[in-house]
Amino acid sequence: MNEGCQNAQRHTVHFCKLLQRGEMEEIDRLSVQPTVRCVKCGAEADLASSVCQPMPLTKR
Repeated sequence: MNEGCQNAQRHTVHFCKLLQRGEMEEIDRLSVQPTVRCVKCGAEADLASSVCQPMPLTKR
């Protein structure tokens, strides 16, 4: 289900779908230095194109 996804054409490669398919190595590869967090699921990724609803991470 890609309801609320900002880039539905890429939804099959977003973290939520990778997780459903058990592709943990791919998720690890795409989250080495996270810059965004998905508003929908909370996943942190290097690139906004890897999640449904990206929001920039703030410096801690």
